[in-house]
Parts: sequence; C-alpha cells; structure tokens
Amino acid sequence: SKENDVFKPTATKKEFESASRAQQKANDAYEKGIRRLVSKTEPIGYDRARNAVYCFRHDPEILYVEERRAPVNPSEHSMPEEFQFQRRSWHIIETTSLFDSLTE
Repeated sequence: SKENDVFKPTATKKEFESASRAQQKANDAYEKGIRRLVSKTEPIGYDRARNAVYCFRHDPEILYVEERRAPVNPSEHSMPEEFQFQRRSWHIIETTSLFDSLTE
C-alpha cells in the first residue's frame, strides 16, 4: 500500500523558502570563508639571495621567506639539477625593524 501513500510535506511553503534562503546564505558564507583561507601561491617578490617572499591574506602583517637550498651532495646525483629535490626552509619576518634591516 505504499503505492497509495501520497507525499505530504512537513513544512509550509513559507518555511521551505525561508530554509532555502538560509541554506543559500550559509553556502555563500562558506564560499567566502574558503576564499579567505586560500593563500596566494605566487611570491610577492624575492630577496637578494633569490629566496621567495610571501605575504598571506590570513596574516598580512608577517612576511614569509622560503629559503631554497641546493640538494645535499649534488655531485653524487646523476640527475640534472632541475630534477633533484631542493631543500627548503621557511622563515618569518614579524617586525618592521627586522624587515628594514634586511632591505638596507
């Protein structure tokens, strides 16, 4: 007798429309939050040693420096240098005075 069962909504049309608007608002807030979390993947510049410098939206008052160093014992590798694993380390510059001392 499930064939005779008729779908009966549990919410009024007004409640359904209100819930749809709330869901859209939540989706929009989620998308906005995701956009804020996604960081810029290209550096804003390079320092004198050609280390990449980044400024991320989530923390705009701090500069992040990605230091790339040559592979360990590159002469032992038979692969071309561009295919070898580069060692990387990250450093932060939190204060303007430290940044100024590095740029002079």
